[in-house]
Amino acid sequence: MRSIRCAVRRSFTTLHRRPLPVPTSQRLPQNEPVDEEICPGYNSKKFYPARPGDVLDDHYQILVKVGWGVSSTTWFARDMRGHPRYRWEPEGVVALKITNADSQTGARERDIEDHIAKADPSHRGHALFGTYLNSFEICSPEGERHLCFAYEPMREPLWIFQRRFKDGVIPLPLIKTYVRVLLIGLDYLHKSCSIVHTDLKLDNIMVTFEDPAVLNEFMDSQLNTAMQYKTDLSGRPVYRCCNDFGPLRKVRNIPKIVDFGLSTRLPCQNDRGIYPIQPDHYRAPEVILGCGWSTSTDIWNFGVLVRFAFFNYKI
Repeated sequence: MRSIRCAVRRSFTTLHRRPLPVPTSQRLPQNEPVDEEICPGYNSKKFYPARPGDVLDDHYQILVKVGWGVSSTTWFARDMRGHPRYRWEPEGVVALKITNADSQTGARERDIEDHIAKADPSHRGHALFGTYLNSFEICSPEGERHLCFAYEPMREPLWIFQRRFKDGVIPLPLIKTYVRVLLIGLDYLHKSCSIVHTDLKLDNIMVTFEDPAVLNEFMDSQLNTAMQYKTDLSGRPVYRCCNDFGPLRKVRNIPKIVDFGLSTRLPCQNDRGIYPIQPDHYRAPEVILGCGWSTSTDIWNFGVLVRFAFFNYKI
């Protein structure tokens, strides 16, 4: 009986390792700006021309674009090797962040995330960060190199999550829980890692999926849903994000701190930074005055974020 079960598991694993067919994409008007095209200084040749169905690093089949920024795009992909943490599972899903060819922060971000992942796994805050599961490089058709990161897929950033509640205000009991959880995370970042995030904002706190079924159903739907795209003036495809996972089914989402591209590691506890950091609306007094900053600037930043995110206060 055991040998039969093993044979069945192997057969399903082999099946899942094959790339799946994806629907033909729908073309958008040429003159309609799409996602990263609105970024100042946008240069399409610096972005990797990813397409649904592409297989990267021999085992990641990208299916749907879920995010974008000035220096990267993010896609949900099937890991055809198996689950990223539990290899006995036939298949997993990862969020693939594909950085720009001229990105100056990719390698630095990888070093920071390595340190966060390894500094002190026994600390309660260790699990409250979105650090990469795997990293690799790919080449564009022009020969440009792009650093890629595979992450745990997350539901949405805090600014979207808060809209799931009446009047855009998260209930007070959940606020208290999230504030406590995120402070435990910052304690780990500051005391165990000696790292200042420097860029805490609503975009950089993500929440997990409340139920694996939400992600599974979304991924299944993408196999029957054509992505929208346009071809820019250079002939490269630009795809429109599809990242609406629908209303919350339960309130069991865990907040995690992400995006360490601007983070700074202080060699010594008493070291101070002097260059400008933080988004304008979240900037700490010592940063504004140029007095030198350390981990305490993140706490000021977090306090402003709490007022803005959890109490719907407009800055």
